[in-house]
Amino acid sequence: MPDHQKIKTLIGFAIRAGKVIIGRSAVLAALEKNQIRLVVISEDASEKLDFLQSPDAHVRSIRFGNKEELGAWFGRKQVAVFAITDAQFSKAVENAVRNQ
Repeated sequence: MPDHQKIKTLIGFAIRAGKVIIGRSAVLAALEKNQIRLVVISEDASEKLDFLQSPDAHVRSIRFGNKEELGAWFGRKQVAVFAITDAQFSKAVENAVRNQ
């Protein structure tokens, strides 16, 4: 199991730095502008978001957490997808999730 506290802390830093985009519409808009370095999709997200994990999306992506947990981190009821726009934050989060 990944160290959720470490991941939450990293994401908190990215939020304060203005490097996080939350929600499907906002993520898709930023994706079109090539602003995204990492997409994080909740484990229980709709299959409609699976395309973000295909090679055609041209963006790194990981699955992590559930919608309620991610929502709590962002002060919302649920969050199915968010993106990180900074290369360093994205590498740190991706490494923390993958190095379980």
